[in-house]
Amino acid sequence: HLKMVVEGQREQLARDVAGLEKKVDKLAETSSLAPSEVQMVTRRVQAIREGLEAAQKEAEIVASQEDLLELNPTDHEARLQVVAKELAPLEKLWTIAREWVERNHAWHELPLLEVDAEDAARRASEYATTLGRIVKQLEKKGESRAPARRACKLLLQEAAAFEQDEVPLLRLVCEPGMQQRHWDEIKRTTRLSFEVTPNTNLLSLMDVGTCQPICLPVVAVCLPVCLSVCP
Repeated sequence: HLKMVVEGQREQLARDVAGLEKKVDKLAETSSLAPSEVQMVTRRVQAIREGLEAAQKEAEIVASQEDLLELNPTDHEARLQVVAKELAPLEKLWTIAREWVERNHAWHELPLLEVDAEDAARRASEYATTLGRIVKQLEKKGESRAPARRACKLLLQEAAAFEQDEVPLLRLVCEPGMQQRHWDEIKRTTRLSFEVTPNTNLLSLMDVGTCQPICLPVVAVCLPVCLSVCP
């Protein structure tokens, strides 16, 4: 009777493992970085993670019963190890994607005085470094990971562009010592017309052209000067 029970457990576990393998392969086909898609994908990742952990616990129980009843061992634990290995870079990719969507929104839309520019710089750098490693891992998997690799490369490009083009300005305009007279000097130097209020954010500055490549060097040079000559 016990052997029949164990056989039933093994069959169910085999179905669960096969299901997890298919879910990971399906996850790897996702490439959209639209915020709504990212939220949906991260929920799928969480469900796979929970299913994997449950299957791993069940596999341990089944393995001990197989040993007790001297049954031929199944390969469930080995297959689950492969699933975990295949899931790891995808899970990291979509975790970063979710964080990027949330934090990038905050960095652009929160009032400047509420933005921690140094934290933004640090996170953007960390994201870019980690995404670079994930791209290499996915490249080793070949065409089966091509969609995920494309999403990873695009996200890497966004993080790198933010770090290079926007973080320098963010560090300057989020300077606690910034006063209205400093902004007035910046407007005079850049010949840009814009209003600065307690709700001014990075996005509003980008709207008036402050973040355009031709203007960023001007602001980067003039702002430290403004802070020094207009204390």
